[in-house]
Amino acid sequence: MTKPYTQFTEKALTLALAHYNATGEIQDVLLVCFNQHGNPVYHPMIQYRCDTGNLYQQTIPANRLVKLSPNGQKILLCSFTCDSEDPIELDYDHVAGQISVMHTRNFSAPNLQTVGDSLHTYLTKTFNAPKLQTVNGYIHAGGSKTFDAPSLQSVGRYLKAESATIFNVPNLQKVGEFLNAKSATSFNAPNLQTVEGYLDARSTTIFSAPDLLTVTASLNAKSAKIFYIPKLKTVNGFLNAALARSFLAQRLLTVNGNLNVNMAKFFYAPELQTVGGFLYAKSATTFEALKLVTVVNRLILLPGTMLTAVSNGCPAAVAVMAQTI
Repeated sequence: MTKPYTQFTEKALTLALAHYNATGEIQDVLLVCFNQHGNPVYHPMIQYRCDTGNLYQQTIPANRLVKLSPNGQKILLCSFTCDSEDPIELDYDHVAGQISVMHTRNFSAPNLQTVGDSLHTYLTKTFNAPKLQTVNGYIHAGGSKTFDAPSLQSVGRYLKAESATIFNVPNLQKVGEFLNAKSATSFNAPNLQTVEGYLDARSTTIFSAPDLLTVTASLNAKSAKIFYIPKLKTVNGFLNAALARSFLAQRLLTVNGNLNVNMAKFFYAPELQTVGGFLYAKSATTFEALKLVTVVNRLILLPGTMLTAVSNGCPAAVAVMAQTI
């Protein structure tokens, strides 16, 4: 048996489904299509396939659903679903499929380390998963006021905790789609490196991401007075740090949308070459962008700003100032 809590690829599920249709045998990989009671549940990779046959008419005996690993860890080989309002304490180290909790206000998974599919806790107010490291699908903690996942390292798809005022993921490195923590006044993700989509932390007063390299859509931290992104190179959408007191982006090369740092007195982006929209820096008294070549719309500065902008070794101040107001 392969590790049941690693990500199930579409190829693996397709092969297992073909095997089922040919032999009637349900292999372990297909158990993600059932819940802890052995009843069928939705799985996006195979739900709408025409060759599912009568798989969704089957039930799985209880003795097939849980196994112990050689080191004694408890593995749920299927999915976990529950629509009860009672508090839930999940007693597994690994869940191979999805975790879907509809109505409970309190969700606790003290030993949970990996989730093979997605984790959604729609109305949960308290989210407690101190050992959770990997979720191969998405996380949607829609009702949680505090999202605290101190061991979380990677999320294969998106991470959505839009109601959380405290967002604490100190070991998170990668999010495969977007990250939505728009209500968080406290945003703690110091090891975050890559967000393959947008990053919305619009309410936080401090945005510090010292290892962040890439945001493949937009970055919104418009309320952050302290804004720290020393390694960020590319933002493929807009970058909004409107209230930042200073803008220090030592390695930033490209912002493909608007760049808004309106309240920053000091603007320092020595590697910045291109801004695909407007560049708002109307409070800057010092503006240093030694390699700035292109601002597609306008660079908006106050008259009298000390401006240093050099392109290909030649002063570009006149060209840039012509676009200012």
